[in-house]
Amino acid sequence: MKSFLCACFVTLLVVAGCGSSGKVSYNYQFTNNGCDTGEQVFTSLAAMCTALQSDAVNGSCALAARQAFFMTEKCPGTFLQSP
Repeated sequence: MKSFLCACFVTLLVVAGCGSSGKVSYNYQFTNNGCDTGEQVFTSLAAMCTALQSDAVNGSCALAARQAFFMTEKCPGTFLQSP
């Protein structure tokens, strides 16, 4: 549980437009036991939700944190881990 809390602590989500473009971006980054997903940035919620399920995109890091974030962000469907 402690490592899960650490992963959530460094999680970043931005769902607000920056600058004058008014574009919405979705991003996250999780770190767990020294394993880091890297910052992932998307232009749609659907793309972010798909990426959260991918071990390849996330370096097989922070699975529990990705699953929790998937639910918190109300991604459609069920979290299905993919290689």
